[in-house]
Amino acid sequence: MSKLRIADQGTACLPIVVSADAPQEIKTAARDLSHILWRMTGAKFEITDAADGAAIRFVIDNTLEEEQFVIKSCA
Repeated sequence: MSKLRIADQGTACLPIVVSADAPQEIKTAARDLSHILWRMTGAKFEITDAADGAAIRFVIDNTLEEEQFVIKSCA
């Protein structure tokens, strides 16, 4: 199992990616996650609508039922 570093010594290693046309609830969740990660690591996590390479991505999966989610790491 490989490890994915999200922050290192107070610097974010990954951006948070949310589609520009994502619902407001998803954008709010991304801001909440950014704040939680900042509190945990001291790093400011950028929220953007595009990124090359590894990132924390919010993706809508219409195959899931309401209130279900999946967390995957993709480098």
